[in-house]
Amino acid sequence: MAIPNFRILAARILSLQLPTTAWKAIAILLILSNLKNLPLVWHFRFLWGLYYHIYNPNGIRKNAGPKLLFQPVITASRAPLYECDLYRHKSNSTYFSDLDIARTHCFAALTRHGLQAKFEGANRVPDGPVGFALGGVSCVFKREIKPYKAYEIWTRILTWDQKWIYTVSHFVEKGTIRPASYTLQPNRGLPSAGWLSSLLGTGQRRGPKPQGDNQAASTNGSAASVPAVKVPNRAIHASSIAKYVLKRGRLTIVPATFFERSGLLPPKPDEVAEPPPAPITAETAVDESLLPGPLDLGTDGLPWTWQRVEAERARGMQIAKLMAGLDVLHNEFSGAEGPALGQYLDLPM
Repeated sequence: MAIPNFRILAARILSLQLPTTAWKAIAILLILSNLKNLPLVWHFRFLWGLYYHIYNPNGIRKNAGPKLLFQPVITASRAPLYECDLYRHKSNSTYFSDLDIARTHCFAALTRHGLQAKFEGANRVPDGPVGFALGGVSCVFKREIKPYKAYEIWTRILTWDQKWIYTVSHFVEKGTIRPASYTLQPNRGLPSAGWLSSLLGTGQRRGPKPQGDNQAASTNGSAASVPAVKVPNRAIHASSIAKYVLKRGRLTIVPATFFERSGLLPPKPDEVAEPPPAPITAETAVDESLLPGPLDLGTDGLPWTWQRVEAERARGMQIAKLMAGLDVLHNEFSGAEGPALGQYLDLPM
């Protein structure tokens, strides 16, 4: 089968005798159906995710405690036409731009007080702006996402060591999974709340309050209860792990210190004297496929003590070590030591 010449094919399409209004309508339709991929839209999404949570009056309160540290933040999106490849599904490369936005929401929602501290004189953490720098990301694909299919990204803190903060994200088919509660949005999902109040979590509850153990608490406790659903086998489209380093200029900030200043870690007992967790490298990564125990969901009502947080951090570290083993990939670059097949233009004109 002969492959048609691109220029001839483009000329045939452009030579179609359509009214000017029809071409305008097609152009407007393409723009509206692909807003996510227009220039500067990614930057707007990033800045919105950052500053909305930092200045959101209904966000995490100061000294919220460790109960919220491992809870996921959920963002929703779709796969427009410009993100789809020749196989008619969301291109693998486009997952990473969505992950950028999802992780921004997660970090800003959790550490809003640590990020704000740089504007608060003596309470700066430390003096000067604090930034998150991405050190690596890996994604495992499971099921394709069809064009314009709605999906959610569930992102949470996995673990941390002396240098890196590890996050885990899951692309989930929208509507298949519902969290047991929304801690920062107690009105979300309630039929009695308006759509905007439900979205932003700012409205007042207008319906009857849930009774018994499901009664809503403050924004730092348990939220309005909704039915919990087990994860269907085909609900997850992809899963990703990433690592971030906290920087102030060239100075690296210890993650535990930043979490403490954000009010997310309990006080460390005086009798605990073991050294802080060392950063994991390819040399210290595990060489086994054994999975760690299940995630501590914190649904037993027991307090999140320092020991409990440390146990969950150590559990997540077993997964993070597998990613750290990928650092040896840099050694696979041959450089000028051997020949190459050739060098070609990515976008021939």
